[in-house]
Formats: sequence, structure tokens, C-alpha cells
Amino acid sequence: MHRSRRPALLVVVALVLAGCGGGDDDATPSTPPPTTVAGGGDTTAPTVAATEPPTETSAPSGDPAERCAALLGVDEAGATFGEAAVLDEATANASLGQLICSWSTIEDPGDLEDLTSQTILFQFYSGSPIPGSNFYEESLYPGAVSVDGIGDQAFMAYTVGTADGAFVDGEAAGFLSYFVVDLGTTGAGGAVTEDDAVELLRTFHDRAV
Repeated sequence: MHRSRRPALLVVVALVLAGCGGGDDDATPSTPPPTTVAGGGDTTAPTVAATEPPTETSAPSGDPAERCAALLGVDEAGATFGEAAVLDEATANASLGQLICSWSTIEDPGDLEDLTSQTILFQFYSGSPIPGSNFYEESLYPGAVSVDGIGDQAFMAYTVGTADGAFVDGEAAGFLSYFVVDLGTTGAGGAVTEDDAVELLRTFHDRAV
């Protein structure tokens, strides 16, 4: 048999009307009365706790291009290259806590005297939500040498025209690649020295962590 829900509605309406009635201006507010629900029984209105502001994390936030520019300005990249540079990639992946930045030399396709390009690639893992230390693996780089004074651990590895390095600091980690692509330029330069590569890795660490 279908039971009418009208009595329950009347109870709710009565409570609403009672709340709208006049009263003493100096009356002290009381605890909200229990609410009668259909089917019997009372439920007391729960006390709502104060909401704390969300805690900030170190996961990538804000404009990736601005964050990359804070790590290395185009003028600084140009000074490293020995010629004008551009920030040609700036992306962030919050699900990995990842920031990727890439700077390259500005090349003129019509300049056949300069067939060399240079690139600096930096990847940073903030450690939230995934520990960046999970990606740190020195054994993947043959000939890697440990570097002191950068985070908890750091290394650099060098081959012809390439310098690769990484650091781990707590849960954060960063990876650097500097490479030169030479398509036949006579006397092409630009490859950073080992000391320069270490200082570049140190700069990234100090500005990122």
C-alpha cells in the first residue's frame, strides 16, 4: 500500500515556519533542533568543523615558461652557447610533478657558415606526487662521475659534444643534458667545459629546489 508522505512534509513546513517567527531581539541563538525524518527517529544536525586552507605542495604550478625563465634566462643560455638563444620548450605535468625546459641557439637556415646548433634540456621532478628520486639512476650513464656539493647526490657524464648530469635532493630530482649538433661547421665550438657543465647543474639545483 502506498503511504502518503504529506505528514512528513507538514512537519518540515512547520519547522520552517517556526524559524521565521518573531522573537526576542536579545534571545541567545540555540543549537539547531533535531530534524524529524519520515519513518520515525530524530537526527541531530551535525557540527561543521572549520575548513583549513589547502596545503601548498611543490608540484608544478603557474606558467611553465615563467618557471623555466626563473631557472635560466635566455641571456644566460646565450652566454653559455656563445650566441643568441631562445626558450623553445616549457611544459609541466602535474601528475608527475614534472617541469621540462629547453633552450636552443637561434639558427638561420640560410646561414651555411654556421651548421652547428646547441641545446640545454632540463627536467625537474618536484617529488610530489611521485618521488623524483625514483628517476635517478647513475648507472644508466657510462663513465658518470660523482659531483659533490649539489643536493644529496649528483653526477655528470661526458661524451663528445654532450654533457649529461643529474641530482637528487630529498624527494626532488633534476636532469640536465647539454648537447651540440654539428653538421659540418669548420672549427665549430660552443661545447661547454666539464667545469661549466657542473656549474650549470648547480645553478639548476639552487634555483629549482
